[in-house]
Amino acid sequence: ISRLQRDEAYQALQESELRLRAVLENMPVMLTAFDVEGNIIVWNHECERVTGYSAAEIIGNPQAKNLFSNQSSGSGISTELSAPSTSPIVEPVPSVNTLRDAIIEEVNKARNHGRAREWQITCKDGTIKTVAWSNISSRFPIASWAGWGIGIDITERKQAELAQEQEYQQLRQFIKNAPIAMAMFDTEMRFLAYSNQWLTDHNLVSQSLLGCSYYDIFPDIKEEWKEIHQQGLQGKFISFTEDKWQRADGSVLYFRWAVQPWHVNPLNSTEDGEAIGGLIIVADRVDELVKAREAALEAAKAKSQFLANMSHEIRTPMHGVLGMAGLMLHTDLTPKQQEYAETIRISAKHLLGILNDILDFSKLEAGEMHLETLDFDLYECLQDVVNLFKPQAEDQGITLKLHCEDNLPQFVRGDPSRLRQILLNLVSNAIKFTPSGSISLKARLDGKTNRKTRVYFQVIDTGIGIPPEARAKLFQSFSQVDPSTSRQYGGTGLGLAICEQLVSIMQG
Repeated sequence: ISRLQRDEAYQALQESELRLRAVLENMPVMLTAFDVEGNIIVWNHECERVTGYSAAEIIGNPQAKNLFSNQSSGSGISTELSAPSTSPIVEPVPSVNTLRDAIIEEVNKARNHGRAREWQITCKDGTIKTVAWSNISSRFPIASWAGWGIGIDITERKQAELAQEQEYQQLRQFIKNAPIAMAMFDTEMRFLAYSNQWLTDHNLVSQSLLGCSYYDIFPDIKEEWKEIHQQGLQGKFISFTEDKWQRADGSVLYFRWAVQPWHVNPLNSTEDGEAIGGLIIVADRVDELVKAREAALEAAKAKSQFLANMSHEIRTPMHGVLGMAGLMLHTDLTPKQQEYAETIRISAKHLLGILNDILDFSKLEAGEMHLETLDFDLYECLQDVVNLFKPQAEDQGITLKLHCEDNLPQFVRGDPSRLRQILLNLVSNAIKFTPSGSISLKARLDGKTNRKTRVYFQVIDTGIGIPPEARAKLFQSFSQVDPSTSRQYGGTGLGLAICEQLVSIMQG
């Protein structure tokens, strides 16, 4: 080409480059360019803002290139940041608008796909900032620019990532030393952290589980647990006080566990709130507790069975004693013999009552007490209770009355014998502890539906009463309000305990 054409080409190139520099000055990203010596020849406003150095301090300063020194290599500009241009010196600069749009596209690619490398830059005030740098000179060669690229200040993001990593490490350390079996999982149920107790409880000591799938480590896990994990990843908190796990090898493990999602606020997220990052599972082995409970239940069952058998075996001869004593009282006896026979009958009757209480109590304790469902006359049941104790009450000079409200239904369905047992016990206690005055048995309708009738019973007496501080002992087994009453009035301390449990079985 002629000298004139060459000069015109250079002039056009310089004018185009000046226009390009003007546009790049205001780009929303850091943009810098180097000559073949590694000296900085372009330093835009974003570079000034991030580093604190003005363009006048950087451009033309041979020491400025050390800002981009790669700490892992020798001093001077990194070759990755200053790839030389191989384009002819007269190649025209691309359209300014086209280049601007292309640079913005490169910025988005660097952000979204992690193509940029991270560099530490020492700012004017001495602070260190992290810049994600992407070399784009090979894609947009510009004459006289040996290398150039774009950068994004990611210092705040890196600090957030570092804080998050520190928090995560602290959490891992906390979980590792937790005194219970605890593990942290991501949304794919891969281990992120776990406690030493988790390894011990699951017989995995000395194994590394990080990154492993929970389901690969435990292929025989129950399917219902997998469903629970998915519910947890949807935001639910689920716990179970006791759960049985039948392992593939035939062993049986018992756990109480809880599943809870953990949340994370994603970096650069534009969404409000937090996202579920995975699950935390806490599982406590309760094998020993279950064994101890089963052993206690077995012992209680054996004790109850023993009591039931012994009560039955003793009651049979006691009925014989009672029968023979009754027959003897109808024979010709001297007054002294009559007194002895009556004492035998009363003692045998009292002992039989104790045996009946023990038998009922053992049945209740073993859960073997079953209610009958019969149609019966409620008025007749109440009258039987009053008639039974009326002679005894009259002998003591006590008035015993029955009062039933008009709305009380006459015919109901239930267990008349157990209802009678409760009322007999309460009226018997009233007579025992009432030296004078009156006793009332009252019944009234307390509520009624299509299927159920609720009746409220009261036994009211003018007896010796119970001190407020002693009322807590009323329904305790083998316990009486005052030890002196057991000597004066007798009793096993089981009557009210049995009544309370019978009422509870009747849903009263």
